[in-house]
Amino acid sequence: MKSISASIVILAAAVLLAGGSHVAHGQTRVFVQLVGCAAGLLGFGVWFVALQDKGESE
Repeated sequence: MKSISASIVILAAAVLLAGGSHVAHGQTRVFVQLVGCAAGLLGFGVWFVALQDKGESE
């Protein structure tokens, strides 16, 4: 279940990155993209940990 929630976070990060490129104001665009990158890194980290935990339990 943890890997599903992490993949949702990764999807939200992708939406932030894509949406941030359409923002007209420069500083706001950079902020939205940085938040997207941070959320993506966090999501990937949790996803890899969840996959390793799942592999050890089998």
